[in-house]
Amino acid sequence: MSSESCNLTTVDSTGIVLASEFVSFMDALNPLGNLAKVVAKVVACRVDIKRLQNEANEAKRAYELKAKQSKYDYEITSKKIDATLAIALESLDNRRFAMEQFFSHAEKEMRQHHIYGNQIVRTLQNMRELAFRRDVPFEEKKLAYEAIQSLSKDLVASQNNGTTTLGILVQNTRQDLSAVAGILPSS
Repeated sequence: MSSESCNLTTVDSTGIVLASEFVSFMDALNPLGNLAKVVAKVVACRVDIKRLQNEANEAKRAYELKAKQSKYDYEITSKKIDATLAIALESLDNRRFAMEQFFSHAEKEMRQHHIYGNQIVRTLQNMRELAFRRDVPFEEKKLAYEAIQSLSKDLVASQNNGTTTLGILVQNTRQDLSAVAGILPSS
């Protein structure tokens, strides 16, 4: 059973797995009840998608560099760059596919639960406290910051009818993931 590290999440045969060391982050999501674990994974995926975008941009630059090389240089390094690029693109595509499958599941799960605005407010307060704690690792602070940005949008949506399904969180994350696909050069 192979797995690919995405830093905050891991992709394995069961799908997206959240790294276990983010206990404070998970505790801060407690006001969301049954959705806390799903929201944690979505937020971690959002952070990882930003990393994927950087990796995709690097792969694109390598591809463009290869295309600009002189014929002599191209013949010498072509096979090495092709192999490296193929591995990078396959890895990015595998992670993107696993995240896309997870988002389909997350949307279904979130549609089954309605969250009240005050639950989001309590969660945002927890995230703010977490982001400013000195004993919290940097990666966990990044998760808290991303959660604040993402959940704030769902809080605005909940003001219309008092509840939300946190659908904006998944929708925006899915759009960010689609943008990664647009960066990748076609092989």
